[in-house]
Amino acid sequence: MTARALARVEEGTALFENTLGGIGDAGLDEPSALPGWRRREVVAHVACNADALVNLLGWARTGVENPMYSSPRQRTADIDAGAALPAGDLRA
Repeated sequence: MTARALARVEEGTALFENTLGGIGDAGLDEPSALPGWRRREVVAHVACNADALVNLLGWARTGVENPMYSSPRQRTADIDAGAALPAGDLRA
């Protein structure tokens, strides 16, 4: 990863963390800009997506196939499970 790319990742992470920090726990249950998704689903999706990207990085590093998610159903289940966490756990 180039220094510029790493800096952009760090900037994006900081922006996400700052935005999340400005939302109170009750605010996580408010609708997001995505139709049908509360803010907590968006946060869970970001967390699950980060974990899933690790799978792709492992695939790229080793050549051993490892898709982001085992299935679309698993992706949805993971997001739903994350969204059901208490606010403090969801933020961790």
